[in-house]
Amino acid sequence: LPVNLRDLAFKDIHTTYDEQDGVTILVVQGSIVATGRSAVDVPRLRFAIQAANGHEIYAWTALPSRTKLAPGEALPFKSRLASPPEQVRSVKIRFFNRQDVASGLR
Repeated sequence: LPVNLRDLAFKDIHTTYDEQDGVTILVVQGSIVATGRSAVDVPRLRFAIQAANGHEIYAWTALPSRTKLAPGEALPFKSRLASPPEQVRSVKIRFFNRQDVASGLR
């Protein structure tokens, strides 16, 4: 059975490419949904792009537009990465955690 200690879930994740002033932009968007029975804090988001072999190429973080969600409430998010590497094959999204701090990612 899946375990969800944060009572938050990602929904409707979409990745697209856009172009702005001749620069390729990777756009990642979706929603965070509160799945519990009480209000929950929404932590920083961590995005990671991976190559075809599954190795992480690059990671970045983003703050949510709000830091608290009521039960059942959804919060849309959108993040952009300018000039993504050509070998990008997937994007993984999760919540920032203590291990990220230890590895130096902010």
